[in-house]
Amino acid sequence: MAKSSELFNALLGTLSPVIPAGASTEFCLSSVREQLENSDSLQIAQQIIDAERANQKVTDAEESDLWEALIESLCESLQRDANAARDSFVARLKLIAAEKNRR
Repeated sequence: MAKSSELFNALLGTLSPVIPAGASTEFCLSSVREQLENSDSLQIAQQIIDAERANQKVTDAEESDLWEALIESLCESLQRDANAARDSFVARLKLIAAEKNRR
């Protein structure tokens, strides 16, 4: 399996041409969701979630929370810093895990 950072780069490479610079957050989020309906992009995204879920030991999080965290991280990266997607996603996973542990 490819490294998570390589998977992020591949996924961002497919997303960046369809999301214009300066796009609103709402447009970015909806565009990323739409693009993830593509089977290739969906497969890469699932590999990222699976890899980072294992790396960060996030075992009991809701699947929908993980997908939303990934989509938000991808948008953040597309809008600001192309290298920030993985760091942003990992930070969000840690928040999800901490919230689950508090319950």
